[in-house]
Amino acid sequence: PTFNPEAGTYNAVQNVTISAEAGTTIYYTLDGTDPTTESNVYSTPIEIAETKTLKAIAVKDEKISLVASATYTINLPLTTMDQIFAKATAVGSTATSVEITFDNWVVSAVKEDGKTAFVTDGTKGFVIFDKDVNLGFSVGNTLSGTATCKVQLYNGFAELTALTSATTGLNVTTGGTITTQELDAAGIAALTGINTGSLIKINGNCSSTDSKYYVAGVQIYTSLYNFGTLEVDVKYNITGIYQQYHSTKEMLPRSAEDIEEIQEPLTTYNVNWLVNGDEWADSESVKEGTKITSLPEDPTDECGGKTFVGWSNQEVTDGNKPA
Repeated sequence: PTFNPEAGTYNAVQNVTISAEAGTTIYYTLDGTDPTTESNVYSTPIEIAETKTLKAIAVKDEKISLVASATYTINLPLTTMDQIFAKATAVGSTATSVEITFDNWVVSAVKEDGKTAFVTDGTKGFVIFDKDVNLGFSVGNTLSGTATCKVQLYNGFAELTALTSATTGLNVTTGGTITTQELDAAGIAALTGINTGSLIKINGNCSSTDSKYYVAGVQIYTSLYNFGTLEVDVKYNITGIYQQYHSTKEMLPRSAEDIEEIQEPLTTYNVNWLVNGDEWADSESVKEGTKITSLPEDPTDECGGKTFVGWSNQEVTDGNKPA
């Protein structure tokens, strides 16, 4: 038997016709095994939608032909983030040519030199990178169309190369909306490399052991915005681009607005100042944790059973306060 089209690599589904001498019955398989007279009988073109090996025999007057074989490698465009990440995982560090149909995905961040862009569909994403040239992307660009590029798995996330804003087939428009995911502990734990490029927000405390580590287990990095350091034990709401680096969960704030220090209400106490022994000044409100640094010139009289002597530069707390 012969096959039309012949074996090869194709970027579309193939409908294969099997031909043989007139009056023969053709039997075929698609699972890699050699066909027998118990196999499928050929009658109409066979649709090959994924990489398969087609084998066939022709039978006439109880005579069986040799096995004919043809392998069809089908490279259909990748159309989802899951497909892109799966392909990257499959090829590993070997940059492999692929065709991708971009489904209005949005550029969520671009590094200052323009050579790295993060792209997301709202929850999942990938990175576009070129070590030599500015990619030409801006935050908020929406990507559509079908283009050829290369994909690989880089440090745990999908990375596209050989792709810029000028690549043939890629349509780039402005005004895309970037969705922020506000995550709890369970949501953070579920993050993996496929979520790289998405915009997340975490509410909580900075770790007590390292000012660049978040208690939720996400390390805060300065790759997009140099925020300096975070104060240990201070509470923050932090928004940023998610990146999975090997097994480390990372978060990249984009600007000062992405790092919000939580200002918790403080307990206040009224402190009555005794002036000149018998004259009271107006009460004033002092926040817990602040220090009394100014006292009456002669603070020797008592107020509610306590004197002000020795209160200079002392913290006002619930267990240590003037009446």
